[in-house]
Amino acid sequence: DSYVNVVLLGNPGTGKSTLAQVIIQTSSGRHLLGRFRYVGSVELHTAGIVPTRVEHQWLKNIILHDLAGQSEYYSSHIAVLENLLQDYPAVFINFVNLCEEEFLTS
Repeated sequence: DSYVNVVLLGNPGTGKSTLAQVIIQTSSGRHLLGRFRYVGSVELHTAGIVPTRVEHQWLKNIILHDLAGQSEYYSSHIAVLENLLQDYPAVFINFVNLCEEEFLTS
């Protein structure tokens, strides 16, 4: 089977781990992706990179890579991403908080 890497990256607290949990929890088809409301068991601070292989009913075969948003992990992200891109194609989803002051004053 072939997989697509889905890389979730962005600043801390922007919803990367929450989206990862929604995708994982809806993979069996018991919940509809668009109607999902409650997300449980989300770690508040991801450490490093959390890869999860998912065989999703609608999204098919993906490997989610939930990257920590804290700056102390950035240097390790580069090394892992270089190796990651050699195996399967990747989709990058960049998360931002549009309510943060840096976006409001720009």
